[in-house]
Formats: sequence, structure tokens, C-alpha cells
Amino acid sequence: MKRFDHHLTLRRTGRQTGAAAACALVVTCVVVLATPPMARAHAALLRSTPASDATLRHAPHTVSLTFDESVSVAPNALEVYDRFGTRVDSGIITGAGTATIATTITDASDRGTYTVAWRVTSADSHVIHGAFVFSVGTTTATRAAESSATSPSIIPHAFAITRIASLAALLVCLGAIAILLMPECRGRSHASVMALAHGSALLLAVTSMAGIVLQAAEMVGGGVRAGLTHSALGAVAHTRFGELWALRAACAFAIVVASSGLRTNAGRQRRALLLTSAVTIGLATPLAGHSGLRWTTAFADTVHLLAASVWVGGLAATAVAFISDAGDETRRRLPRRFSKLAGTSVVALGISGAVDAYLEIGTVDALLQSTYGRLVDAKTLLLVPVLMLGLLNRRSLRSRTGRDRRFLQLALPELGLLAVVIALSGVLVGTSHRQPSGERDRAAPSNTLPIGPFEATVTIDSAGEHQPRIAVALMEHGTPARADDVQIAASLDNPRLGPLRFRTTRSGQGRFTAVRARLPIPGSWHITVVIRRGDFDQWEGTTTFDIPAGAR
Repeated sequence: MKRFDHHLTLRRTGRQTGAAAACALVVTCVVVLATPPMARAHAALLRSTPASDATLRHAPHTVSLTFDESVSVAPNALEVYDRFGTRVDSGIITGAGTATIATTITDASDRGTYTVAWRVTSADSHVIHGAFVFSVGTTTATRAAESSATSPSIIPHAFAITRIASLAALLVCLGAIAILLMPECRGRSHASVMALAHGSALLLAVTSMAGIVLQAAEMVGGGVRAGLTHSALGAVAHTRFGELWALRAACAFAIVVASSGLRTNAGRQRRALLLTSAVTIGLATPLAGHSGLRWTTAFADTVHLLAASVWVGGLAATAVAFISDAGDETRRRLPRRFSKLAGTSVVALGISGAVDAYLEIGTVDALLQSTYGRLVDAKTLLLVPVLMLGLLNRRSLRSRTGRDRRFLQLALPELGLLAVVIALSGVLVGTSHRQPSGERDRAAPSNTLPIGPFEATVTIDSAGEHQPRIAVALMEHGTPARADDVQIAASLDNPRLGPLRFRTTRSGQGRFTAVRARLPIPGSWHITVVIRRGDFDQWEGTTTFDIPAGAR
């Protein structure tokens, strides 16, 4: 009879899990589809009107910036100063949520140099900023070199700590809920694991709300007090990050409520709330970062997060249950059951991590030489001793002697190493695998030309982030364009050289990059871009760059 009840409980739990996953998927999709699509990396400034360092005969009526993806803006995202440091823009920004933003100049009667300072939020929630100058009539000195909106240096550090704490709380919370679903977790061990889920969910809710405030502070370029203003919170509320982190905070509070006083034989409604909230958090979190709406990246990130939750959080919950319950049955059966689940999670974690690293970085050179790639390398190397400890623990669980002592002896250092991996993962979320836009724009010349239905911006980065490269960004109707392939060829008239052909790799939606694209001698190089879409459509365009000596 007990065995029949056990199977009935498992079947009912399986149905509840499936229903919870379906409900969570619906809730997450509603939030995701209500916001613009995301890109794969930080936004980059393609061009400005007027251009940087341009000298005009007459003052422009507007100043506009075009990025390679849609951006979100705060009220002070685009500011124009005259040579005395006085703002001369209207303060009204148009184009929010698109790739091109603009503001109107209300008073540009004076001749001289003007400074444009901008601060926008890319689709992956990272704030980028920069400044440039243009002159009317003649070049003069200017007092305004940067926007007045500059976040205190403590804000990025506080945000990094918040991300790490939030990620740790999320992994422990979801892993603890996974352990609670196991029939081996009952009695005092069940109560202890439930308390762990309760505490980690509360920490997740608090850090999620704190993250929204810190993101608002970064968007407006101020401190925590500026992030708590109505305008700042309103600006972040209209971003994908704001909506998904608010959803995550709400679900975490729901877990706090559902886990309060929850017993093994809790009601079906409360258990369904617990499961639905946990699955929603697992689905929503990857979409608030570098993931996009492409099913490959979203699926890889979600699998990676859930597998990490089962492994890290499940190990912590199993250790808590092991310590709290001295019963031989719990200490014998629960670690063994978790060991099997952890093995599957590690396989899923490895596969999804490899896919995600390839989609994020794209090239082996970037994996070895970029800051982002080196963090991925460090994270991977740290997982090697963690896996060895896990294998030793699994082997000891199969033996009949020393099981109690060996499990904790191996689990605790494994958790310590995993804490370092979590910290690296939190840093990765806030690290760009691009060169900062302001540095790249000053060092790398770019030309924009129409090619068929596209507006192509070609950038030659002679120094490159690590080596010479040519980048092509395609826009169509103001948004990053879809193209299947881009080919680049370079030729020189005097002396006659080329064409040199460079293979490109996709670096994001509408973005293609040719690495090791070295132009061997200075001169006027003709860069030909061939764009292919589908099997029959192909367009071609050519632009010219003057490459000086020493810039190859």
C-alpha cells in the first residue's frame, strides 16, 4: 500500500511540474513578447549627425546618433553643450526604443565648438556612454567634455556584487526546490531544505529589486538616490531588464510565501505556486542578459542555468538535509538520488556551456585573448577540480563504509569552488566581449554606404581588439538586418594589389567580422562588401578608406 501511495505521489508531482512549466512558459512569453527583441552584445555607435570633429558652416537643427541595435534612453541620454558649457538642446529625445535617437538644438547662435554627450542602455541592459565634438564656423576650446550625468564609481561595483549575490541565491533556491520534489527528502531534512529555499528566495527578491534600482541609477548616471526617482524607475521599467527582473522578484516573493510553513503534505495549490514561480524564474533570467529571442541562444542559456541550479543548489540542499537529519535512511538514499541527478546536470551544463560560449564569443582567438574569453577559460578550469571532487563523492556513495563522513568532506570543498565559479559567472554577465564603443570609435574609421536594401557601416580596426579586423554592420528600416553571409574583399590601385579576400563570421544580428584582416601597405584601399540573403539575392557595394602609414 505504501509503495502504491509513493508511485501515486510521484505521478501527481510529475503532473504538477508539467502544469507549472506550462504556466511559467506562458507568463514569461507574455513579458518577453511585450518588449523589443534583444541583441547579442553591447550596442555600438555606428555614426552621428553631425559627425565627430566635423566643421559646419551653419549650426544644425538636430543632433542624432545611430547605433547597431535598439537602445533605451533616460531623460538625460543626449545632451549638447556650447563652448561655454551651457546646454543648448531641448531636453526632448526622440527615437527611444529604436536604433536612432535625436534631440533638437534650441540655441546654437554662437560660432565655435559644441560637445555632444550621450548615455544609452543597450538591449542586454548594459549602459554605454561617450562624447564627441563638432564645430560651427571655427574650432574653439570647450568646457564641456563629458555629460554631467556620471554614476558614482561605487554603483558599478555595487551592481556587480548584486549580480553575484542574486545568481547565488537563484541557484540555491531552484536547486533546493528540486531536492524538495524528491520523496527521499522528508521529516527534519525536508524542513531544513524548505528553510533554505525560503531564505534564498528572500535574498533573490531583495537583490532583484536592488538590481532594478542600481540599473536605474546607471541609466540616468547618478547615485542610488537618483535611481529611486520616478523618472529613473520609469525609464528602467520600459526595458527588458526591468520587466524581467521585476517578474523574477515577484516570483521570488511568491516562493517566500509558498514556503512559509510548508509541510511535506502541503496543499496542491501552494505546491503549484512554488513550482510555477521556480520555473518562471528559470525561464525569465537568461532573457534579461545576453540571450536573445533566437531559440538557440535562449534554449542554451536556459538549459545552462537550470542545470547549474540542480548541481549547485541541489548539492547545497543535500548537504543541509544530510546535516539536519541523522536518520540512516535519509543519509543513505538522498545523496545517492542526488548523485544521479547531478550527473545528468553536469552533462547538460557542459553541452549548453560550450554552445553558449561559441555563440557569445564566436572565435577561438577571442576565447583566448579577450577579457570575456579569459573569464570563460578561468571558469572552465575551475570546474575541473569540482568535477573530480564530484566523481570521488559519487564513488564513495557506492561503497558501504565511511559514507557519512566522506560525503561532507568532499561536498564542502566542492561548494567552495562552486562559489568562486558563481562569482566569475556574475562578472561575466557584466563583461562585454567587445571593445568599449568610445575607444573603438576614436581608433577605428568607418564609412556608411547603401547596398541594396541595406545601410552598411564598414569599420576598419587596424589595431583591433586583439588583431586587425574589418567589421560590417547592416541596418534595414532602422533595425539590424538579416543576412545569411557577407564577404569582404580589399584592393589597392597604386601600387596595384588585390583583391585580398577575408572570411567573415557572424558576430551578432546584422553584424559580421573578418579577423586577421591586415592591409599590408598604406594607401587608398577599396573595400568591397558582398551581401547574400537566401539562395538567389545578392548585393554588392564598395567604399574607400585612406589607411595611413603605421596603422596597419
